[in-house]
Amino acid sequence: MLIRYPHIESKDTRYAYAVARIRALETRLLSTHKVARLFEAKDGNKLLRALQDTGYSQWLNFPQDSAKDYESIVRNARIELYSLMAKLILDSNFVEILKLKYDYHNVKTLLKGMIGEKEVDALLSNFGNISTHELKSVFQNERYDKLGFGLQSAIEEAISNYYLTKDPRFIDIVLDKAYYSFLIGVVGNIFLNTLIKIEIDLVNIKILLRIKWLKEERGFFTKAFIDGGWLEQARFLDSFDEPIEAIPHYFKNTPYSRILTEGVESLISKASFLRLEKLCDDHFISFCRATKYLAFGVEPVLAYFYGKENEFKILRMIFTGKINAIPDTVIRERLPEAY
Repeated sequence: MLIRYPHIESKDTRYAYAVARIRALETRLLSTHKVARLFEAKDGNKLLRALQDTGYSQWLNFPQDSAKDYESIVRNARIELYSLMAKLILDSNFVEILKLKYDYHNVKTLLKGMIGEKEVDALLSNFGNISTHELKSVFQNERYDKLGFGLQSAIEEAISNYYLTKDPRFIDIVLDKAYYSFLIGVVGNIFLNTLIKIEIDLVNIKILLRIKWLKEERGFFTKAFIDGGWLEQARFLDSFDEPIEAIPHYFKNTPYSRILTEGVESLISKASFLRLEKLCDDHFISFCRATKYLAFGVEPVLAYFYGKENEFKILRMIFTGKINAIPDTVIRERLPEAY
């Protein structure tokens, strides 16, 4: 069955000013040329100098800063991004949706800390809807009923699955499934709903190939599979018993054909998932570009958000690579395209 994404358009004139503001801000995003210049920096300090003529210069304290301070640069940029979203997005539930991944991340972190009896405060994010102080209090008192966003039932199921299996992977599996299930149930916007379904498909593709590569059982895949994407589970299961090089054939009539073909080729030849990860990121961000010519609606604002998040990922990869002297060929293989 041939799969096509829906056409994206909007006539919501409430966002006319917001879209105009976004169009101006898009000119300050890192271009492909600028990313290439950053990539050419020989070390972390030269990379900081290269950032001086970008929108990130306001958070640089050069030459006092070291390249290892890049996380604070990204954190400050993300604070500004969420502040912008709060100002421009008129429907508050969209802002909650953009923050929700951090709530689920924090819950995963606290659960793993509780099970492993480890201190995890440094791993918590302050970008969620629920403050880390409130979340820690909920866990200390086991009052999960105080949490919204589908978290109570997800936490209880994750705990139950862990104690049944003693496999910590089920914490991620249960919470990931709950996260996407909640999103699919509350998002009424065609663009955002399509993005979420694309993300589910990409996650499922990565799950399939990792489980096949590690020679895990078919039953583990069915437990890890996330419902709600464009691709039905049957397609994945049909391909599961085939050799890994035959899997792309089962996705040839989908938007993910190139991802599977090139991703599997790289996996077989290099024993690496880097190319697959890059292709998945590029596919996700390419759909965001469908909003480039819209004059109205929340869609360009949301696309800009994901474009900036993609930019943060690019910066992290380049900084991490330069600081740790990772070969340029390895960084380039994983580096996503600029929005």
